[in-house]
Amino acid sequence: MSKKVRAAIRCPQCSHETETDLYRTIWVEYPDNRALIFNDAINVVTCSRCKLSQRVDFPFLATNVQRHIAVWYEPYPDEQIDIDVNLYRRQFGPDHFFAKAPRIREWEAFKQTLVKLEAAAPQPRAAAPRSSREAPQTGQAPKSARRSSLLADLWGRVWTAARGH
Repeated sequence: MSKKVRAAIRCPQCSHETETDLYRTIWVEYPDNRALIFNDAINVVTCSRCKLSQRVDFPFLATNVQRHIAVWYEPYPDEQIDIDVNLYRRQFGPDHFFAKAPRIREWEAFKQTLVKLEAAAPQPRAAAPRSSREAPQTGQAPKSARRSSLLADLWGRVWTAARGH
């Protein structure tokens, strides 16, 4: 699940402050999310006063869990990323793709890195169709959904703790 955080962004043209939601994580296995990055439309804010539109340089993690891809856009040093990476190492191990995600400072280099990682990653396997008779009756979500939910919960707790709430 992609995560957003609330932020107040000051307009460089008129100095008006606009409240908006910025992506902190985005799942690029969804074409619309991936398009936000490659169309330079992610974390774009339009000033509510003068209507200037700008992309905000705000750190976020782009992931494709199905293909084990993760890459940070980190336009400036962000201590929260250090905290997140250490939690990923403890939770999933030092070789997990979240723990080893590269941290890229420049926007175009970030997009190029994502393309290279996608080209090198294995394609996700299509799930074989199952009849209701063959489907497990465990009452649990699939392992990938449980892991994704765990990551979302873990990140939420880290973000809350870092903000002092």
